[in-house]
Amino acid sequence: MKHKTLVPLFDGLDVYEMKISTDSDLAQKYFNQGLILLYGYNYPESSRSFRAATLNDPKSAISYWGACLSLCEDMEMMMDQYHLEAKGLYHYAQRFQARGTPKEQALIQSLEPLLASSDLSKDERRRLYIDNLERVYQAFLDDPDICALWVDATLKYSDFYTGKEAESHRKQIIDCLDRTLEKYPQHPGLNHFYIHAMEKMGRAEQALDAAKRLDNAVPGSGHLQHMPAHIYMVYGRYHDASEANYRGIEADNQLFAQGGIQDP
Repeated sequence: MKHKTLVPLFDGLDVYEMKISTDSDLAQKYFNQGLILLYGYNYPESSRSFRAATLNDPKSAISYWGACLSLCEDMEMMMDQYHLEAKGLYHYAQRFQARGTPKEQALIQSLEPLLASSDLSKDERRRLYIDNLERVYQAFLDDPDICALWVDATLKYSDFYTGKEAESHRKQIIDCLDRTLEKYPQHPGLNHFYIHAMEKMGRAEQALDAAKRLDNAVPGSGHLQHMPAHIYMVYGRYHDASEANYRGIEADNQLFAQGGIQDP
């Protein structure tokens, strides 16, 4: 089957699938790649892969969602031209969302505050987005990808929360990660965000198992290859940390060699 895109299917990223509403094998492959790149914080390549999915299935609403979310994450300042581009992608996600599953529709709808035309500040938009994602999480408690997306967003913008509200969110994050990792122990996003969660809460030593599971689990992602080093350093496993960082550099080099843009 001929690819309707010039975006490569990179080596070392075909390690996880979130099944989506599509009849196109290539759209599914590019969506999977986009999601793994999103979990590895490579937002430019993530958006490119999600867009490649839409070229192979122009009515794949969830693929437009992914491209839009990646763009919002990458362009944190949301300069006007990028905001307009993201809004265009979101328009197509909304246009075709009725073709998706309830989960896909919920994820698409959760993005609305980031793209809505309003006088809200960036922080206010982010807060509303996290609130939306939390409602999606409560509706799909056993879904590993929704847990991962909600935890990632909440960790990034947890400065919104103080006092009892912050403590409540910390407990929810731990409950979400512990429950879903028990069922999906090899999930790349969950292990990645578990490491960050434990670090942020001052409990990095509790993330050793997650670091071991993530070690060399996604050979094509420089950031995910590097992540176990965070925890190995805590345990004084300096050689292991160095090896993880080296694998991260090699993964980036391989991505560039295959035509990748960048890996932050």
